[in-house]
Amino acid sequence: MGWKASTDSLVARGLRQRGGQPTTEGRAMRTHIEARTDDLAVRAYRTFTHAEAARCLDVLTLLATEVFDSDTIPFPNPMGLPARRR
Repeated sequence: MGWKASTDSLVARGLRQRGGQPTTEGRAMRTHIEARTDDLAVRAYRTFTHAEAARCLDVLTLLATEVFDSDTIPFPNPMGLPARRR
């Protein structure tokens, strides 16, 4: 599914307005999903040493930079991901 189809789907489900802003229901769902994924994801990182956590952050930062620099993700986007400040 492309970005436009994804956006249209969110509008149809009442999670996003046609102008791009999330609805009240969309904001509530995002808040719930973010909290739940944080709770589930943190378990894996609790086993890291300080050095392992620092290395993980370094690698993820490099990956995120590659994704942002590729212009693959349009802004605004259905994920609610903000544009990177350059």
